[in-house]
Amino acid sequence: MVTLGIWALTVGRQAPGGFWLGASAAIRATPLIYLPYLLLKRRYLACATFAVCFVAISFLPDAISALRGGHTGYIQDWVRQIAGPAMAPGTHSNLRFWDTWTGHNLNNQSLRGLINRFVAGPIFGLSPTMILAAVDGVFGLMVAALLLISPRQKEYAAIDGAVLLIAMLALSPMTSRYHFVLVLPAVVLVVAAVINDTRMRIFGSVVLAASFMLLTGTSNDLTAPLFGEFPYVYGFMTEGAIVLLAALGMMAGAWRPPGVAAGESHALEQPPAYGARTNSFTR
Repeated sequence: MVTLGIWALTVGRQAPGGFWLGASAAIRATPLIYLPYLLLKRRYLACATFAVCFVAISFLPDAISALRGGHTGYIQDWVRQIAGPAMAPGTHSNLRFWDTWTGHNLNNQSLRGLINRFVAGPIFGLSPTMILAAVDGVFGLMVAALLLISPRQKEYAAIDGAVLLIAMLALSPMTSRYHFVLVLPAVVLVVAAVINDTRMRIFGSVVLAASFMLLTGTSNDLTAPLFGEFPYVYGFMTEGAIVLLAALGMMAGAWRPPGVAAGESHALEQPPAYGARTNSFTR
């Protein structure tokens, strides 16, 4: 759904883009990060569609249950048990699954999981909660900076969307190893840029190599006997995803849609295809 939303924004279809992103946020919550992004980029129709869809789908279980005379507190239970504790770094819940998610769990490869594994008590007077808030804050500022340097034309929604997918993985209270399939859009974009733009060839190749070694090269079944749990303990998967932000930032600053770089005042109606050598990621 997130991918469909990003594609719709890239081709200039704000309403479907907002719908798919809002629906995915109602199902998983972490795509809520796209709502402030839509405001930042002044995509107000997508923002309004997102909000309406998110609220409607969030209350759908309660509405269906009410019609059948059943329990109607699903949204309240979710806020109390999941969203509330997740909003405050370091918060603990009396529910058994919460400590399994956010404790010393090697399957949790988010920044929260990394901090929980290494910060068991205060360091230099800073509590684990403060340290996690600082790490999340620094990462959030880095993501915000990348989005600010990215122009507002619709063609950049693919790059922005890939940046936010990585932010979702890093900032989520619980990100399992299998969630890192969401890194694929960023990898595809960087690979296409390396192939089609000489300015990205060296830097992009280095970034891809580093990301591959952290994400896959040291964290798979074939290399498990060699590295053991070391990559998971030290959050190699999250770090491999974050490394890709460097290449995406360079793409956002260097690439211009056809016509815009030549001085035209409007972007083309059709988005450029990254796979086309003649009109993608080139001046």
